[in-house]
Amino acid sequence: MDRLTPRLKRAGISNISRHTLLDKSDGWYEEHKQSAARVLIDVPCSGSGAWRRAPASKWRLTCEKLEEYRTLQSSILDQASGLVAPGGRLVYATCSVLPQENEIQISAFLERSATFRTLPVSEVWQETIGDTCPSSGPYLHLTPARTQTDGFFCAILERLS
Repeated sequence: MDRLTPRLKRAGISNISRHTLLDKSDGWYEEHKQSAARVLIDVPCSGSGAWRRAPASKWRLTCEKLEEYRTLQSSILDQASGLVAPGGRLVYATCSVLPQENEIQISAFLERSATFRTLPVSEVWQETIGDTCPSSGPYLHLTPARTQTDGFFCAILERLS
């Protein structure tokens, strides 16, 4: 998160608040509950999207480690969703290409939380960037094969009012 400060400054962005949320008992959480227009969570993940640059790391991922990531991601999603205001957006991002950390994780969250819906990333991309989205479907999928990037996933969820 420390590297974010100079990037925000270079981009001329000053309306960003950062807080490391430890758990829901954090007083900051109660103070900011359902108040954020946008919440970005770049969750810890397997890093499978970067395996082309670090191929040895794929041999360190075990089923148990993947399940630890999934549990942590689920917890972070649940906590962060409480900060989103009605009509606000929760942006979930990973550097993973594994469905267990991406589509399956989002589907499970939507089953737990009927107050959110998925926004098609191509529509949000068009309204904010104004260019053609490099991914079709409801989520952003970047891969070395299709986009000559590392593998990334992004879902945009909106809290219903």
